[in-house]
This record gives sequence, structure tokens and C-alpha cells, in this order.
Amino acid sequence: MLDWADDVAQLLDQIDVDRCAVMGWSMGGQYAAAAGHALRHRVTRVAIIAGALPLTEPGVFDELPAMDRMLTRMSQRAPWPAQQWFRMQRFAARTVPTLYGRLAARELGPADGAVIREEGFDAFARMSHEAARQLRGAVEEYRAWMRPWGFAPEDLDVPVDIWAGIQDQLLDPGWPQRLASRIPNATLNIRDGGHFLAHLHYREIFESLRRP
Repeated sequence: MLDWADDVAQLLDQIDVDRCAVMGWSMGGQYAAAAGHALRHRVTRVAIIAGALPLTEPGVFDELPAMDRMLTRMSQRAPWPAQQWFRMQRFAARTVPTLYGRLAARELGPADGAVIREEGFDAFARMSHEAARQLRGAVEEYRAWMRPWGFAPEDLDVPVDIWAGIQDQLLDPGWPQRLASRIPNATLNIRDGGHFLAHLHYREIFESLRRP
């Protein structure tokens, strides 16, 4: 995670940005936290949306949904079969996009299903197809989030907004409160919605990131 923060610093230098806010969604939450920790003099505020606790901490991995546990262990122990899983997902998203979107809307629960229907089944399938474009990269994401962060939530000293949806079926319901309680300058924001709550609350999230 902290190596990735170095990449962010180099990007900011290249585009001539001195200070910025950072947002991370789902698996991206720990990357936003890493930027806030490693670049504390350049990051003004962090938003973690539907993010996870450090999975290396005792008991946390077992609180993941069964599918995420399976994909994580497969990515760690059998990366080639894991790539084929993502290949099949990508194939389905490309060849039967409407069916793919309908199935996802049903499996992810009512709140996220409503977002998928609003955005469009085909649009969701296109996003899923693009997300699995680099099969090795998709596997690496699952391998990476099982590695130590290199810091603890308690080490963050920039303002952090934790966002969570009360209908999120992919996130342990206790994680947002637990994460917010461990970050010294955290604000917990619970809203209607599921794992895709950002689609419903982008304006409020962006406005919070602009606060001093």
C-alpha cells in the first residue's frame, strides 16, 4: 500500500498538484488511507467508501462474504485458475450483458440492484468487462488486500470520512463503526444504499472532500 502512495506522489508532481483530497471505494479504501498516511502533508482529506478493515488482523478475513474469501484464497494459492474465473466473468459480461446485469442486480441485493437497474444492465456489464481486462491484475488485487497495510488505522492523522450504506450486503455491518472508531480524525457517515452508495451520494461525498 505504501509503495502505491509513492506512485501517487510522483503523479502529483507530474501534473503540478501540491495538495489534494483522496477517495477510495471498496477495495480502494486502504489505498486512499495509505495516501493519507504517507502523504499527510499533501493530502487534505480522505474518503473511504464501503471500505474494509485490515484483513491481516485476527478474525477480519472470516467476516468477508464467502465469495470474497474464495477468490482471495484462490488468488493466493492458485492464481492461474483464479485468472480463468475472471476470464469467464469477462466473457459473460461481453456476450450476454443484459443477463449478466440482471443476475448481478439480483445477487447484490435490493439497494445495489436498484443502482444497477438505474445505470442500465449493459452499462454495468461494460464496467465489469473493463475491470477484468487484465486478468493477472484482477488476481493481484485480491492478493494485495491480504498483505499488511504498513500502518494501522490509528496512525492516520488527516481528516477521514467513512461512508457506508445500511443495505450493503458485501460489507460486514460492524466494519464502518469499527474503522471510524480507530481513526483519530474520522467522521462516520451512514446513508441509505448498498455497496454502491456512492452512486447515490456523490455530491455529498465530493462536498465533504472540499472541506478544509
